[in-house]
Amino acid sequence: METILGVTKDTSVNPHRGVAELGENASEADSMFEAEGNNSARERYQRLFWEPAVDGKELILPGLLEQEHAAREAAAAKRAIRFATFEEHVVDVPGRPSVKFVNVGQKYVDEHDQAWRLKERQRRSVLRQHKRQRKAAAALARKEQFVH
Repeated sequence: METILGVTKDTSVNPHRGVAELGENASEADSMFEAEGNNSARERYQRLFWEPAVDGKELILPGLLEQEHAAREAAAAKRAIRFATFEEHVVDVPGRPSVKFVNVGQKYVDEHDQAWRLKERQRRSVLRQHKRQRKAAAALARKEQFVH
């Protein structure tokens, strides 16, 4: 089967080759780590993300991350757009099946997209206002030009 699939190494010769490869990789990684020397960024990363656990006590970092996540969700829920309740409207026409319309409100509206659209609307409003002012100033200048 190996010859059909094109496997070049015969694993039956050395069945413990996988363990030896792991050892080689580990020793290579150790030698690379020693070659780096005093890498302060790596040590800082290890201090931040590899927290030592005291026996019988909970880890601090996962709890803090959960609290931050809950606080972020609560803040997002607070500033979220309030949606109207879903209204149902049933249309009964004699001789035809009933049709039920459900108003889902803004269920599928992305609030980040809505905030972006609001900012763009305000920006365009300011641009239009400036354009109107420039046109009025130009018209006034033309009017004064003809008067003099």
